[in-house]
Amino acid sequence: HPEQGTELAGFTAKVKEAAFTPLLTYITVETEPKTGATESDDPLDVAAPLLQSLKLVDGNGTVLFAEKGGMEEYDGKKAHFVFPYIENLPESLFLAPFD
Repeated sequence: HPEQGTELAGFTAKVKEAAFTPLLTYITVETEPKTGATESDDPLDVAAPLLQSLKLVDGNGTVLFAEKGGMEEYDGKKAHFVFPYIENLPESLFLAPFD
């Protein structure tokens, strides 16, 4: 859900933007360090591994594109995800971590 933050290990993440086009699906996630994080808690070290594990899932937890991780870029503040076109858009979509 856009603008709804999720507390994760060392940071908060929230979907800032989602665009569904006839070719691709684009999702931008903003990250913020948790309160009490120090300057030595580099977001690239803390958030990047978890963000790289995120898969796009529907409201039932079914992974939509198991073969594609999705994250294309992370600059320490925003992660950009790109997924293939979704022909039948589910009622709910989530980014969920998978190993």
